[in-house]
Amino acid sequence: MPERAWEWIRRIHVGAGRTASLDWGVELWKWDLSRYESADGIAAALRRAGRPFDDDFILYNATATLLADVVDAAGGVEHSRTRLHQEMALVQETYARWCAEAGEMEDGGGMSDSSVENAWYTVEELLVWARTLDDRLRRPAMDKRYPDQGLIPALADGPRRDAVIRARTRLLSAGVEEAGRLSGLNLHMQSIQAGSKHGRIRSGRVVLPFPDRVTAPVTHRWQLTFNGNRDAVSFADGLMAGVERSWTTCSAPSRSTFRSASRPRRPLAAPAGTEQGEWYSTWPSSLGTREGFQARGRVGLGQRRLQDTGRPDRPRSAACCRSAARGR
Repeated sequence: MPERAWEWIRRIHVGAGRTASLDWGVELWKWDLSRYESADGIAAALRRAGRPFDDDFILYNATATLLADVVDAAGGVEHSRTRLHQEMALVQETYARWCAEAGEMEDGGGMSDSSVENAWYTVEELLVWARTLDDRLRRPAMDKRYPDQGLIPALADGPRRDAVIRARTRLLSAGVEEAGRLSGLNLHMQSIQAGSKHGRIRSGRVVLPFPDRVTAPVTHRWQLTFNGNRDAVSFADGLMAGVERSWTTCSAPSRSTFRSASRPRRPLAAPAGTEQGEWYSTWPSSLGTREGFQARGRVGLGQRRLQDTGRPDRPRSAACCRSAARGR
């Protein structure tokens, strides 16, 4: 996992003065089965596997990794940007060798080589990861009967949701919105450049010319202009800086931003006829070690032996789900 993404994942799960991860707790989420288009698919998979479940368990699985999924996409941006720097180092080495063999190349000249092609493919990968990051924050549902999906729509109303919305706004202005439009061109129509992928010589170095700021959807590369002398590496650096600023801002106040003050929960006893070891073995592995949660004495959505209600198409109310999940 990329270095910064790994640090962010650790920040989610480990922190001084707290015994649960930042995304732990029913009160964090909109606990309403009818809001999640993934609910039917989760229920079908559990039923196919013969696993017992109820609405709470489906809701837990629909929300359990939403925050980590966003960090995963941010890690994709980080990884692509790191690779781009590595690829461009190879491009500069190739350029220096060419100059040593054939003389200096004039400014404004072009360079096409396998190393340049590799760098351009990494740029296109970066654009897709930036689009993925935004999609995991908020996206239209594939099934139009559902509201928007992603981390932001799933978060309960309050300061933490407001903080993530502001972070997304900063991300969009830092290049994510622009990357989304360019990735749409790449994914569905054509690459940014026609013909062979090439770089340009500027001040004795090779750069990858990057389009002027894209402020509207692009349906053909002819809509792109290149008057601002932007380059792909500078765009990637600015994009990654925006990702870091946004994540740091919305997570820096530690637990209070992504999570309100945690209400104590009563641990649930194992059901009659169930050994304690078997009881703990029903927890999803993402909840942590058995010993850790035994020591904490906390209860969570995966900790009970859940029974199939037989009515996955008739979700209980959010209030009912919250009450059940808190062991009341």
